[in-house]
Amino acid sequence: VEKAPGPVVTEWVKLLATGAGASGMVLGQMMDLGKAGELGSLEKLIELHRLKTGQLIGMCFEAPAILAGQDRSTFAELGEQVGLAFQVKDALLDIDDGDDASFISFLGEAGTRQYLESLTEKIGASLKPMAGPGESLRQLIFYNLQRQN
Repeated sequence: VEKAPGPVVTEWVKLLATGAGASGMVLGQMMDLGKAGELGSLEKLIELHRLKTGQLIGMCFEAPAILAGQDRSTFAELGEQVGLAFQVKDALLDIDDGDDASFISFLGEAGTRQYLESLTEKIGASLKPMAGPGESLRQLIFYNLQRQN
């Protein structure tokens, strides 16, 4: 950070403040705390995870794009999709928790597995144009399919 140009650091701080703030992770956490009565659809569940884990991972993807002067939106969306895939896998790992507002409750176990595979393939395809660095990210997202915790 100390060697990054001032305008880049300023953008990183704005990114963190927005992503972690009232319209990002804080909003997602508020939705999560009230989820029993508020999450009546798969779309709302996806939005919750987009705001929480998606924002967190999205910031990790977006920050290097800011430094490199690349299109931030592409990387932010990619990071949000990776965060969503992580949460879908967590739902499969926590299948016995009985959470009434999870991917399992909306899609069933088989549907959730199919959704995760589809999401993973979509992310993998998005990474194909990114040669070298994209391969490491592709390995990470495919690892998510196999992880046990």
